[in-house]
Amino acid sequence: HADAYVMPSRWDSHPIALTENLGLGVPCLVSSGMHIAKPLAAADAAIVAEPSDEGLADGLRRLAVVDHEALGERARAFVQGSFAWPIVTASWKRPS
Repeated sequence: HADAYVMPSRWDSHPIALTENLGLGVPCLVSSGMHIAKPLAAADAAIVAEPSDEGLADGLRRLAVVDHEALGERARAFVQGSFAWPIVTASWKRPS
């Protein structure tokens, strides 16, 4: 029942806690240093901020005023469209 989830990691890929919160439709703030940040930004599925004091403070301000319901829906859609088992397993079957 979180209002938001903040993942300020500087070097991370696809953290489970972040992915679970996105999948639940929880509005998230993530560091631009994370591997997942670019796809999230492209899908407008999370607030992405620079991993600095100023950047994260700005991200928190944006998170406070964003439409949480709409951001949560985009987050949920991102996870369903990127990490659902049929999508993941299909990528394993594709030739490299």
